[in-house]
Amino acid sequence: LREVTWVYYLSAQSFMNLYPYASDAEYQQAMLDLPLFTQGLPENNPQRQTSWTEAYLDLVGQGMMVTANAPVYEDDEFRGIVGMDITLERLNQVIQNFDYREGKILISDTNQQLLSYTGFKSTNASEIPTLESVLPTGLKEYLDVILSSPNNRLESIGSFLEIHRAIPNTPWDFIFYVPKIAVYY
Repeated sequence: LREVTWVYYLSAQSFMNLYPYASDAEYQQAMLDLPLFTQGLPENNPQRQTSWTEAYLDLVGQGMMVTANAPVYEDDEFRGIVGMDITLERLNQVIQNFDYREGKILISDTNQQLLSYTGFKSTNASEIPTLESVLPTGLKEYLDVILSSPNNRLESIGSFLEIHRAIPNTPWDFIFYVPKIAVYY
């Protein structure tokens, strides 16, 4: 999986198996306090579902990333989590290939933290912009309307055309918008 930075098993018994191996990514006890692990704990995830973290700054210098994690059980005993990390840089590379100069693509999480957007320059900052902070003025006031709109339906909002889609198997939203004048000109 080229998009994935690391895949690993993080054990509640204080060890980690990591692929691909990196000597600077050794097990640290503090990892058991990170959301990538705590989201899988029985008290936080009694349904034993896969979850995604918010973006965070990687401990070993890979930049900002998100983690998909799933709890691992042996019978009814919690053993740890399996995780898969994806850097925001990689998410941005995927959408940067989109070539429609007037339109913009955005990917945000359920907290409206921006994970990827056209024009995103650096993913090593510890602060991630919000969806609202990059939307044009004519769309900011309609953010709730955009996020609650049906998947894949083109909407006319003020001077913009917009389409929204919940990204399957993630807590993320894909939004594309373009000024009407760029389409109708």
